[in-house]
Parts: sequence; structure tokens; C-alpha cells
Amino acid sequence: MTHLDKLNIAKNVAIASLFAIMVVWFSGLFDPLLPILCGIAVAIRLYKYDIRVKSFVFLLIIISSLLETHWWFLGESTVAFGASGVITSWILVLLPRLLQKKYIRRIFEILPTVLVIVMMPLPSFLVRPLESRRGLIDGGEWAKAGPIPTGAPALATKYQYGYEQYRSLLNAKIVTPGTSLREFDELIVITPTTPFDDAFFNDLCKWTASGGRLLIVADHTNLFGHQTVLKPLLEKFGIAIRPDAVFETETNGGVYSNLMVKFSGLTPCSISKGVIPRLKMTGWSESADYTASSFFGELQPSNDDYWGHHAVLGTKRCGLGEVTVFTDSTFFANFAINRWSSNVLMSSIFWPRVSSIAAIIGFFGLFAYLWRPAAWVLFSAMSLVLLSPALGFVSSAPPSAKAVTLQPPGTVVNESEERDNGTGSSLLASAYAFDLSIRWNSAARTTFKDHIRTNGICFLSRTGDTNYEDLSTIPRFDIGEIINGRFYLDQNSFWFGQGAGPVRTANAANCWRTLGAVIPTSPSLTLIDTAVTKLRNTKGNSLILKVSRIPDNWAVIDDRIVGKWIPESKKWLIRKEWQLGPWLKSDLILESVP
Repeated sequence: MTHLDKLNIAKNVAIASLFAIMVVWFSGLFDPLLPILCGIAVAIRLYKYDIRVKSFVFLLIIISSLLETHWWFLGESTVAFGASGVITSWILVLLPRLLQKKYIRRIFEILPTVLVIVMMPLPSFLVRPLESRRGLIDGGEWAKAGPIPTGAPALATKYQYGYEQYRSLLNAKIVTPGTSLREFDELIVITPTTPFDDAFFNDLCKWTASGGRLLIVADHTNLFGHQTVLKPLLEKFGIAIRPDAVFETETNGGVYSNLMVKFSGLTPCSISKGVIPRLKMTGWSESADYTASSFFGELQPSNDDYWGHHAVLGTKRCGLGEVTVFTDSTFFANFAINRWSSNVLMSSIFWPRVSSIAAIIGFFGLFAYLWRPAAWVLFSAMSLVLLSPALGFVSSAPPSAKAVTLQPPGTVVNESEERDNGTGSSLLASAYAFDLSIRWNSAARTTFKDHIRTNGICFLSRTGDTNYEDLSTIPRFDIGEIINGRFYLDQNSFWFGQGAGPVRTANAANCWRTLGAVIPTSPSLTLIDTAVTKLRNTKGNSLILKVSRIPDNWAVIDDRIVGKWIPESKKWLIRKEWQLGPWLKSDLILESVP
């Protein structure tokens, strides 16, 4: 075999591999049309090679795709790819005259890539304005946006899961029934729980087809019935999502990735068809359990789960406009809006200009291949089209007068986002309560990890069974240090699980002040008095404990636990979620002993 023969084999195998990657990445777009066309294209590209070798490779792909433990399991998409490749290979052997006209060969080779480009929202690239007028569609209680109080009241659950910060950052107007859609260039609907009438959906489809950009955000399972509300709208665009929850084993949350970037995610549902995937998650899809809390199932792999690559962010063309679907609403909630991944997605979630430019260049490259059938031209054009959905994820969060500059995380499993090692996650979750924005800048010197090392006191998380009524097992902290500007942090803190009331507010405020934030509206914490008191639990056990009282009937008991005096019952209420770490298994009630 000559050097030229080896080079030709390498070129053909490289192009055939690109078609296989196209099936893996764009699986579900035109199921099963795209995998069939890719199988035909590979068989035509390799038509000169031994039929027995080609058949063996295609059959091996089919068999491998049926092994659910395999990392690239795709099920019927890869079966369609392999079967069409085998059938086409034998047809070309039996009917060799089919390929006598070379341009027919070339058309079949570019057809799968052209089919993908047809789905891309390239027209919106040409008609979109430089400054978009944005609207957030009012979809019910779960999707609420509205004024947020400052400090401790803002940390209530109803504000944590609201979307006011997202609306404010985008300068979006609330869209209610009767609002004219022509006022907007971009519209966003997040986990709606209030049904819309069919007329509104029809207007939304017409608005999108005329050049509008629509973002539809869902979440896991059919929580609060939001997927039931979204289903009629998605069907109008030929898109489907599953009422499932997707999990993976790399982290305790999820990793969303494409060919170029990775994000630390949470728990999405999966998109089953109709979009160009821009982010996927490798893991298992678990069906909803409507008898369980939050509709989660077993939370571990089982035989009835679907393993594979699951699209979580995707886009498609609709007339002159575009529809984008993302399946993890938590990214845009108030408490998560300052995460690095949220900042990147906020600025990149619609189809970006750089993706359109790459796809257009690839499109013209395909037609250049028809006139000049050089393998490198086809390879380059296909590569640009394959890479285009993965481009454009660049953080460019809007500037804010109240901003803290931090280094972005260097890895997916990092100190400020990932659950198991989230030493900064609860602090990020509190930033919105002080009306702060995080400006992620790779040139910044400060990271959460460095800040905690130099200014914080890091508790060690408790493991194993703990007798929650034995207060001596809970780590101590000094309320005086919090009053004087130092902060405490549990190294496994998750989201908003860092205390409650004035203790939590002051603790978080101390962190942001150390990082340079100005928080003029944050109330200062004062110590009212300290006394040694005899307290009794519900089992009748008595303890002599120090009680450090702070405003609003709150106190720190024995320098360990946060409690609140309830005047009506004349008892101390201690809730497990009020603590500065996961120390308690259950709530406690203590009463003073005369």
C-alpha cells in the first residue's frame, strides 16, 4: 500500500467518523431520517472498500448501541444509522451503476449536513436588532417575578425561587394576557403553571415565525404541572420534552456539556426531539413518580431507566425566528442567578451570531464541494456545522453598580458551584438578597476558596449518625465574631442552607463586605444580653446552657445552635434549617425551667 493510498483511507475514515459524530450529537432531530441519511452517506463515501469489512463495522455499531452500559448508547438512532449503512453497502455492490454519476454521490454526502442546517435559526441572525426588547411571560406562581425585599426577608423560599433578578438583569417587561407581542424582540416563558388559551399560543407562534426569539424554560418531571401547560405550545413547534429527571454520577448534580464547554448543572428533564442540541448531559433518565415529593423516583439507576446522552438545551428555526428550549429553570432563580454557569447561560442561551457565521460558512463549503470534490472541503464544511451549536458560550453579565468581582471556576467540580464541595454555593445563593451581582473575570485575584482561607472559619461537616439532642456534638461558633465582621461557613453548604434570621443575614453580609461589596441597607447585628439558663427538652432532660440573645427574639444557644423565642408558647423553637451547618436531624423545642 502506497503512502497516497494510506492518505486516502485516512481522509475517508475521518469523513465517515464525522457522519457518526453527527448521529451522536444531533440524535433526535429528524429521527430516524438523519441517522438513515448519515448511514447512506458513510456507505457511499466508503463504497470502494471491502463489503465484508464495512458490514462488520456497521453491525458492530448496531450491537454496541444496544448495550445500555455503553457511554454512547443511543438506541434506535444508532440502529437506524448502522442498518442503513449495511443495506446501502449491499445495494451498491449489487447495483454498481447507481454511482456512475459522481454528482449524485456528492449530493448524498452533503444531504445530512444540509438537513441539519435547515433546522438552524440562521434567518434570525439577519433580522435580529442590536438592542433587543425583552418580555417575561407571566406564567403563574412558580414563575413569579416581582419586587424583592432586602436582607433576611428576601431569603424566604418564595423569593429564592422567583425570577425577578433575571428579569431585572435583562430589563424585561412582564407580559400579561392582552399585551401586544409586537412590542418585543425576545420573549421568555419559565415553568408556567397557569394554562394559556390556544389563541395566545397561536399568536406566539406567528410572532416567532415573523422573526421573534422565544425561550421556553422547563424543569424536571412535571413538577407543579408545568409540562402539562407547555406541551401544547411545544407541539406547535414540533418539539417534545420528557416528564423525567436526568441524573449522572460525575457530581451530585449534573454536568451539561457540548464539544467545547462544560457547566455544573442541577436536575433537568430531557428534550426528546425537535431541536439542535447545544448542551447535553450523559446519564440516566428516571421517570416521574407522582406519589413522591417533587415527583422524584428512586434517585438511582434501575432497569427501567433510559441511559444515554440527553439534550438539555436546544434551538430550532421557526420561520424567520427561533425557539430555544432549556430544561433546568434553577439556573435563572434568584438564589442561583449569580452562579458562573448562570451568568454564561444568560448571555449565551439564544442562538449566537458566531454560531450562525460558522454554519453559513459551512453551508457554502458544502456547495463548493459539489463543484470541487476535495475531501478537505467536505471535512471542513462538516466540522464547522458540527461545531457551530457549541460556539458562543461567553460570559458577559450586565454591569452593576453593586458588583463583586471573582475568578470564574476553573473546573466543573469547583468550590463555588458543585454541591458536594460547594464552599461558596450558599454565599452565592444569598447575593440576590443584598441586590448584588457577581462579575466573573478571569483576571480577578479573588476566589471564594482564597477568601475563605484568609477570612473565614470553616466548619468540618458532620458525618454518620448524630444524636441531635446532644448539643455537644455540634461545632461551636462565636456570635461576637459575626457581630464584628467575621463569617462562618460549613464546607458542604448547599444553596441557602446557611442559617436563618439575623445570624444568617449578618454572616452572609460579612462575606460580601470582605469582598468589597457595599451593603448600606443591611441591618447591623447586636448582642442584647447573655445569660446562663436551665432549659428542658420534650423528653424531660434538663440542660444548663448559655443563651446569647440578639434582636427579634432570636438567640444563639450554647454558642452552637440558632433558636427563636416564641412568646405565645414561652418556648424556644430550634429548626434544623436555621443552623450554620447540617448539624440537626430534626427540629427541637426547649422550655425554660424555673
